[in-house]
Amino acid sequence: MKKQKDLKKLLNFINRAKKLEPFICPIKTKNPGAIGIEIENKLIPKGHRKNISDIPMLELKTKNIKSNKTLSLAKYGNPNNTFINTFNKVKDNLMLIYWKKLKNKIHPIKIEVYSKLNKSLFAIYCSEVRRKAIINCTVQASKLKLMYDKQIIYEYE
Repeated sequence: MKKQKDLKKLLNFINRAKKLEPFICPIKTKNPGAIGIEIENKLIPKGHRKNISDIPMLELKTKNIKSNKTLSLAKYGNPNNTFINTFNKVKDNLMLIYWKKLKNKIHPIKIEVYSKLNKSLFAIYCSEVRRKAIINCTVQASKLKLMYDKQIIYEYE
């Protein structure tokens, strides 16, 4: 019963994301992270900053369409269990919303939804970048289609 309820939430979330309209930039327009947080806040009003999925069965990430490089999946201050915690966060579904800035607005461009993460391939492509007391688990955005069994793309009009 819970899995059916979570699946319904997931489908509702995807449908809401597909309807995301262009919006005025937040104050820190030079900071892609601030823009990503703004997109997340529009879709997840009571979001969190914990290392668990944003909603049951789905992790949301955002990326500037001009930047097809590294995607941060999770950051940790404690080095224990970073691999398994990050894997559990993104294993079911990962939604990546690409956006671009035009004049003073952020325009969603496309959504990629990845499903069923292959743990072995995740182990190959996930990197742990250590800087001072922080461990950042990252992956190249271009490797997502190799790591997941299924990909669905939605284009904004």
